[in-house]
Parts: sequence; C-alpha cells; structure tokens
Amino acid sequence: MKWGNYWNNNSAVTACYYCHQTQVHLATGLLGNVTSIRGSNTYNDADLENSTWCQNCHYSNASQYNGTILNPVPPEITNSSLNSTDGTSFYDHSNFTGYNDSVCRHCHGGALSGYSETTLNFSHSVSEGGGGPDCIGCHDVSGKGAPLNKRIIASSMKLGVHKNMNSNAANSTAIDSLNKACWACHGEGTEPTGHPLRYRTPRECSNDDCHSISPIIQCTYGLLTFQRC
Repeated sequence: MKWGNYWNNNSAVTACYYCHQTQVHLATGLLGNVTSIRGSNTYNDADLENSTWCQNCHYSNASQYNGTILNPVPPEITNSSLNSTDGTSFYDHSNFTGYNDSVCRHCHGGALSGYSETTLNFSHSVSEGGGGPDCIGCHDVSGKGAPLNKRIIASSMKLGVHKNMNSNAANSTAIDSLNKACWACHGEGTEPTGHPLRYRTPRECSNDDCHSISPIIQCTYGLLTFQRC
C-alpha cells in the first residue's frame, strides 16, 4: 500500500483480484492478467536465473514488459518520481546489471525461507527489499543488489586484520564467513534478517566503541598525509 492503492490490506482476496481479475472465464485465460504478463516465462519455474516475471511487471525497459495492463500500474523500479505514503525513500534500480528473478530474489526473497525457490512461490511471497545475512553478496564489487557507491572489495578485506572478526557467531544460512565481520560493526554481531538498525552508523574504531584509543589524527605535509593515534 505504501506506493499506491493496489489492493485492500484488510482483504487478502483483493490482492488475488489485482493480478488475476475477479472473473476467471475470460479471453485472457483462467489466470486472468497473469496470462498476458507471462511473456515467454514458464509457470512455477525453478530457474530464477532465466525467468523474468518481476521485470515483466516492474521494469518498463524490459522487452516483455506489460505492467500497464494492470490497474493501477504497478510501481516501476526506475521511476524515482514515486512517493511512498510512509516516508520510505524510493530505491532507484537503474544501476543494476540485470533484472531477472534471481537478481530480485537477493533483496526480495526473505519470505522464501523454508519454501522451494520457484517463480510461483517467489511471486506469492515477495518481501520488502533490503538486507539479510549475506552482506557481501550485495556489497562486494562483483555482488548483486547494492548501489555502486556502496560496494567493497571483499577479497581485500579477507587479507586484513579483521577477516576473522566475529567468526564464532552462529549462522543458519550458508554464507561466506566474512559476512560475520560485517554483522559485528554494522549490527549487533548476530545473523540479521534484514538491514540491522545501525547498518548506516557502524561502530567506530576509537572512543571505546571497539578499541580504547584516541581518535586518529591526520597531519598533512606537502602532498603526504600521516596518521597517528
């Protein structure tokens, strides 16, 4: 509801009507609007890498985009003129390198936990985007999902002194253990289900936040910058 009045949150069946229409015996087929949005996709497909259900509804530059047949038209993921009703900032997906269902699943597949990862289950269990335990899956330079200015070189981080930080933290999903270091500074050290509350304000090195040291002082002499604690 935050991006428009697509269905009534107090009546689950209105969400069904939005995608499938209220009458089933129509020229579009038993699935209603979904038949026209389908494009070349396969129903209940386990291959999210090669399915495009999401972009067919939400990405207007997609070759099989047909979201305009729905009323109202579903949110378009590069249309930054959209305003939410609760103040949520619009996330512009223009910088993504791909828009198949597997890419969308990285941020919007949280509700799939415990279910087979098929297009049927994903399209009926879409989560609010953002966060999760696999931080570097999005934020590595070769990852998927994070904005380009929010990327790190994970391979370099693995060479640093903090590569094993928080390594004893429990995890319920199979992930690169380097993620646990991310949880330590950008969260509370435990496996997150979304973005932790402090993900934008990580712990500082100094001032007893992590270490009992004075803030780093930088001195510039000519073209050289020196640091001391």
